[in-house]
Amino acid sequence: MDDTLQGLLSKNDLEGALNHLNKALKSHPHNAQILNQKSLIETRLGLDEAAQKSLEQAIKADPNYAASYNHLGLCFFRQGQFTQAENQFEQALKKQSDYTDALYNLSLCYRKQQKLDACAGALTAILEVNPEHLPAHFLFAKLLLEKKAWALATQRLAMISDITRHDESVLSDIIALLLSYDRFLEAERFCEIALERMPENTHLHYNLGVIASKKGQPSKAIQHYLAAIHHKPDYFEALNNLGVLYIETQQVETAKFYLDKALSLRPDNKALQHTLAALGGDNTASEASAEYISQLFDHYAEHFEEHLVHSLDYSAPKVLSELLYSHIESRPSDWLIADLGCGTGLMGETLNGCARYLHGVDLSEKMLQQAEKKGCYDELSHSHYVDFLHKYPEHFDLIVAADVFVYQGDLTPAFRASIKTLKPGGYFLFSLEECQGESFYLSKSGRFHHSKTYIEQLTNQFGFELVANKLAQTRKQHEQTVVGHLFLLQKPIA
Repeated sequence: MDDTLQGLLSKNDLEGALNHLNKALKSHPHNAQILNQKSLIETRLGLDEAAQKSLEQAIKADPNYAASYNHLGLCFFRQGQFTQAENQFEQALKKQSDYTDALYNLSLCYRKQQKLDACAGALTAILEVNPEHLPAHFLFAKLLLEKKAWALATQRLAMISDITRHDESVLSDIIALLLSYDRFLEAERFCEIALERMPENTHLHYNLGVIASKKGQPSKAIQHYLAAIHHKPDYFEALNNLGVLYIETQQVETAKFYLDKALSLRPDNKALQHTLAALGGDNTASEASAEYISQLFDHYAEHFEEHLVHSLDYSAPKVLSELLYSHIESRPSDWLIADLGCGTGLMGETLNGCARYLHGVDLSEKMLQQAEKKGCYDELSHSHYVDFLHKYPEHFDLIVAADVFVYQGDLTPAFRASIKTLKPGGYFLFSLEECQGESFYLSKSGRFHHSKTYIEQLTNQFGFELVANKLAQTRKQHEQTVVGHLFLLQKPIA
């Protein structure tokens, strides 16, 4: 690279650099190195077709110049043409067998094509030539994590830490990688190593707070979040998580203090608005926002079912299905069923045997990903359940909503949509959390409670028939039994 080109690039003058190289090519039209430099500038300018053309010219000018094949492979890689990219990287290695950049790019290409053994082989070859090649070590660690070879992955990451002498940025990358795979214990060890070198690092304290919370250590989590906001008072995520922890430990006023601070940083945050309304006893709210629900359940999706079933003794699907089966003559096998707020699929599993077609709907994409793994749904939709129901007039034999209406106070839209969506004779099955009085209210848990009187009013208003209702234990909250109210309604046949 000549001094003029280097100067232009140091000033990020890409157009000037490209003009300079075009002038050079007038004197040296078949110089593969200049054509390669030109292709790199064109790539940075987003001129992908021009870059590819420059590289093809470079290969024609000098078929033995390995860099041209490597750079052309990268062009194909960026376009998602992995087979063509693989061919070019292999050509580069034929020209220069110790070309580690091409070998690493080939390993990335193998991974994209799920050729994992070939990828591991390429990485091993790189590390034999250069034992301190950090990208290769990191990619190897990712492969091991994907295979759930946790111990080997941790050993590989420890090797990276040792090679870099516990470099701060490298430790941060290691921690982020482990957290992305929910390897909290391993991440905690690296956080503690990093914290010795960076005791005032806010992100380390935040990560340790997340880890402690995941391990069921709220006091330790609070200490780390407090340390994070001590060094960075406007750390939104730490303030928000502090508020959540104080809610969980039933320290409501302290929770409001930190959530208010978080809301001052993001005043349009619907989830915070809903939570603070609940904590403040605001009964004017008619429903939890879609943003609140999707954020809440996206956050818990991967561990939701285990927590719900084993920690909260969640039984709404079981008691709802028992109520249904006890009031129909025989269990059907050909129903079209809509499972509203299907979550991870607990309700769907109990109904799968009586469904010809089971359609789940939820606001949380991550919940839907978990539900898909169950294999009990014929179709899953990412939508608000009211919007979903409006698309299917007189379509379903059964609409079920287990622990869904606790996030909606005013159930008028739900009843209006359901009566239109059910076939004549179809059933509407749902659970609520009960309250006394004539309507509904928002509790400090952020969940709505509804009265029997209110449901009876809606039943009459929209022309449903009340088949059955009963009280039942549906879950626990703070070790206390939560009484649910179960309803089975039917749309008249005529």
